[in-house]
Amino acid sequence: MHRFPIFVLSILVVSGCESSITGNAGQLRFAYDSNEDVFNFNKPIAVGATLDLRVTDFSDQRDAFVIAASTKDPEVIQVADFTGNTVTLIGSGDGNTLVKVSANDHMGIERDDSVNMMAREVEVLRMEHTCTDDLEGHYLTGHRVRVPFELELNDGNPLIGDGFYPVTDEPAGQITIDRTVREQEWMIIDTGNQAGVVSLRSDVDATRLDLAIVPPEAIDGASLPFGAPSSVRRDGSALLWVLPTANGRPICQGITERSVETLTPEICTVRDAAGAAEDSNDGRHESGWIELRGHQNGTCQYRVRYPASGASADFMVQVR
Repeated sequence: MHRFPIFVLSILVVSGCESSITGNAGQLRFAYDSNEDVFNFNKPIAVGATLDLRVTDFSDQRDAFVIAASTKDPEVIQVADFTGNTVTLIGSGDGNTLVKVSANDHMGIERDDSVNMMAREVEVLRMEHTCTDDLEGHYLTGHRVRVPFELELNDGNPLIGDGFYPVTDEPAGQITIDRTVREQEWMIIDTGNQAGVVSLRSDVDATRLDLAIVPPEAIDGASLPFGAPSSVRRDGSALLWVLPTANGRPICQGITERSVETLTPEICTVRDAAGAAEDSNDGRHESGWIELRGHQNGTCQYRVRYPASGASADFMVQVR
């Protein structure tokens, strides 16, 4: 897994790819969203996870209207539902089975086809923070945050499907893992209003990830998790990823009020990258990006301040 700011990861999710294959009879084409091993359709569904299988007419790639769907062995994969061009499958147990689909093409002609699929128990859970590679990551109270995760087999091969989160939070009740949402790459977590450290413990292996929940009043400064460029060109600009800190550590997805100002206005200017009005409430600080623009040669100095705690941090970069 690779650590990216939440802003970048959101783009990757939106622009995701799909894995597809032609059915055994050559009548229909089957596809599902995937960002892992995209050209391999035959990845197992994780037992407990849900998968939306899209169906198109093989001859013209137009959506087909599903009228019937079943599996040869429901103890391996079950059909939970079908509507429009989509069949929703659930991994039930280890094994291989045949998924059978009947669908009408855009002319109303019925097409019957099938596809071989498999399901496997999750053997490896990988989790990480979006702003640090450490075991413990800091988060603010009262926030809804995302924790990236992956489901795998022991050999490293990925499992597919969404809405399955094999973790237990300890101590229980301090945070809430939203198990009602169907996500394949993120655990959605409400951090609650109580400060403290919560461990996410894997139900399938020894993996653990710690969330240190802190109030906004605990912010003690700011950091540049990706570092800063050695210099910015005169009349050029740079995007800098700035996050609040607690105990000197970055606070992941720290959406909270802040201000940025230049201390050397003749040399540079700084602003929120989104350029939103200060009184807006559009989550402009979610990504943590600010834009720095150079005006003339010299040392650009700028300050990031967090009103909730009064903490601030000064940074500098050369303009050349």
